[in-house]
Amino acid sequence: MHARLLTMALAALLFSTLGCQAADVTLVREGEPAATLLLGENPTLGAQLAAFELQHFVQQITGAELPIVREPAQVAGPRVLVGESEATRALGLDPSKFQHQEHLLRTVGEDLVLIGKDKPAFGEYKYGTAWFSYGHGGLFDSDELGTPYAVYTLLEKLGVRWYWPGDLGTVIPRSQNLTVPALDLQVKPYMFACRFNGYNPRPLSQPWINVFRPETLVWPVPATPEDVGLDQLRFLESSWRVRNQGGRGELASGHSQLLRSYIKRSAETHPEWWGTNKPVFGSQMCLTNPALVDQVVQDIIDVMTGKEDRIAPTLEGLHLMRWKREVEARTVALGMEDTNKFCQCDRCKAMYDPFDENKYKMGFSCGTHSRYVWTFVSQVARRVQAVVPDVKISCIAYWVYFYPPEGVEIPDNVESIPCLHWPYHHDPVIRDYERHVVEGWGKLTPNRVVTYAYYLFPAYSAVLANQAKRVQIPTWNLSFFAPRMIADNLKHAVQHGARGFTAELNSWPVGSGSLDNVIWGHLNMYMTWKLSQDPTLDPDAILQEYYHLFYGPAEVPMGRFWDGLEKLYMSPQHADEVWTAQRVLQLGEYLQQARALLPDETSAYRRRVEMVRQGVFNTLDDSRQLRSWPVTHDFEDRSLLGFVDLGGHMPPPTDHASVVSEDVDGQLNHFLAVPGYFNVMRTLPVPVKVEGDLATIEIKLRVRCHGASPVGVYLTSLSQPEGGAGGYAKGEKDVAFGLQGYQYGNDSNQISYFQDGKSVSKTERTPLLPAADEWHTLRLLFDRGAGSLTAWVDDKPQRYLEQTGVRLEGAAFQGLWLRGHGSAYDDISVTSTKKAD
Repeated sequence: MHARLLTMALAALLFSTLGCQAADVTLVREGEPAATLLLGENPTLGAQLAAFELQHFVQQITGAELPIVREPAQVAGPRVLVGESEATRALGLDPSKFQHQEHLLRTVGEDLVLIGKDKPAFGEYKYGTAWFSYGHGGLFDSDELGTPYAVYTLLEKLGVRWYWPGDLGTVIPRSQNLTVPALDLQVKPYMFACRFNGYNPRPLSQPWINVFRPETLVWPVPATPEDVGLDQLRFLESSWRVRNQGGRGELASGHSQLLRSYIKRSAETHPEWWGTNKPVFGSQMCLTNPALVDQVVQDIIDVMTGKEDRIAPTLEGLHLMRWKREVEARTVALGMEDTNKFCQCDRCKAMYDPFDENKYKMGFSCGTHSRYVWTFVSQVARRVQAVVPDVKISCIAYWVYFYPPEGVEIPDNVESIPCLHWPYHHDPVIRDYERHVVEGWGKLTPNRVVTYAYYLFPAYSAVLANQAKRVQIPTWNLSFFAPRMIADNLKHAVQHGARGFTAELNSWPVGSGSLDNVIWGHLNMYMTWKLSQDPTLDPDAILQEYYHLFYGPAEVPMGRFWDGLEKLYMSPQHADEVWTAQRVLQLGEYLQQARALLPDETSAYRRRVEMVRQGVFNTLDDSRQLRSWPVTHDFEDRSLLGFVDLGGHMPPPTDHASVVSEDVDGQLNHFLAVPGYFNVMRTLPVPVKVEGDLATIEIKLRVRCHGASPVGVYLTSLSQPEGGAGGYAKGEKDVAFGLQGYQYGNDSNQISYFQDGKSVSKTERTPLLPAADEWHTLRLLFDRGAGSLTAWVDDKPQRYLEQTGVRLEGAAFQGLWLRGHGSAYDDISVTSTKKAD
């Protein structure tokens, strides 16, 4: 079959040429090298990477290793000219005139030219270690990588595919002969940038490892976290992204590093720049202060003209790295802090608009502060443009400044970045609302729109949807899967001026609750990469090719599995009506059919099916159990329905437990508690109604942790602060209170609550639980009479976690949230008593 695929790929490659009459170029003949890879005398790092990659995959296809040499070496026979060299200059090729990430594939005589616009970075590149976003060898995945992209374009035309990280996720045809037909192909990705954020791999021992879990990348599954090193994880992750041309372009998006720098720079010298707020992390600045506007403009001009950089010394870690990347990309982000704490001075308040239901459909994004924020952005951008016209100003259209502002003229050096909740888009009302907003930004900033899509939801988003009375998305242990919808949204965005894309996968490791693993999400990412390069592609054709290439004889049942998963996710019905046991078990039946067609358990096809079973179906089955669906099935292989902890360390969970709470009316309310694992992927809201004037409310459970694992328990109303800011209904209070602790001393234990719309907490950097892998009783008590919150461990009060002066009048607790990772719990109880008359 591989030979047939190779023939088909080469035929497609020939068809795509522009009529060049040059001869074919034979790279390998009868398993022996027939060509040489030629680099310039001082090749860029990108050109070196490209040569190594072509050598590697040609060897994978044919078994032959093509030699790599550098000028001025004399080469007999066919040459592959990789990157800029004297040989390419003699052909009149100047990649410096190419556009961003543009690359050329051309046969000239018996030579093949693979060249593109590369970052002018030189030195020796060490192949096979961590890549790009970690700065190895001086490259980032957002740098100019035109020559590597030329190699990847060629390899894809030769039938190579990278569907998920690592060898098992790669499709490689096999042949002893490899010839590239005559071609002349110049390629430029349609979107200048396509990036994913929030999925940097970390060792498994760290509890917030999110998308890239070692056991989903390496076969067989490692026994311990140490079996997969951090460098290997980075290599697997970064190589997968770059080979799919998915790291293109540097984006200055998110919350402003420049504005964040003023926390240190102006706290004492210019407190007036903060209006009614204090100059601390999480506060917004007074955007109507003329002196602040002057300073922001001057800082951007000074840095971009090389005069002075006062900003860098005030930033640390990731913030400093992001600022340096903004400076290098000559694009400065001016997004606000991620908080609704805006200045309340008279000037600022005059710029705030009343809440408009037509500009709010989701429980989060609206336009109450759009005119305020975008007036500031436009003022800065217009003045910067007069001095340094090549510098761009970007700003996320986010939260209360999401909706396009009315009456604000935005200059043409501004990029708008609307932040979109695509996991909501099975709801046509929300889909149409966000598309309307994209169209509005396309008119205000034509061809300067960058789409920012959240892929990390839906678990967190479901809470917001609940506030908007549009509960459509499960809040329990499911992630986002809808590659066709992603393709449709990208096509729509392109039609309305989108020229860049970025997505956030899982940057809220504790709060999101979603299960983002690479097996579940790889088709979302692959579809995004393909459509961002060429939005005219047919998503159905991409998926059919995937089913055929990746699963071989099992392509039909595996196609039904993935199509069925997307159909369930995209159903507009309420989640509880969609994700029934019968429907989930039908997906398992497709996997059984696929396994029956693949009896060789060692084949790549069968191993891929097994990875899907572990990374996707078992997660669905976990959720089925969490929702107390009937455990009825006819599978012979009972393990298919087993509860699989992706960490692979803890024993299976015990049976469900029914826990009783007594509300103020003396009614008994039963809710489902789930002994077993609770982790960053299972933030589980359990319905509890404890209403009225409370005297006390107590949460008690047994808990144990594995290693450095956090635990947490919260009782919450799932409501939001008063005032309607952000589109929330007026008159609501968030009266959540809870305890969060960490097993290792470097992180904090925290007792916290919301009171009068404000978060109050007390922190102690002391381990909460005495030892890992042991059962301890964790208890949290609110005593209204004493006005205190207190935590106990094993019936010993943790005085450093006691908080006094707490007022939670009229509390209505609606949900119990249990959080942790690699941990187990049972014997949960929630009790309350009414305040005495």
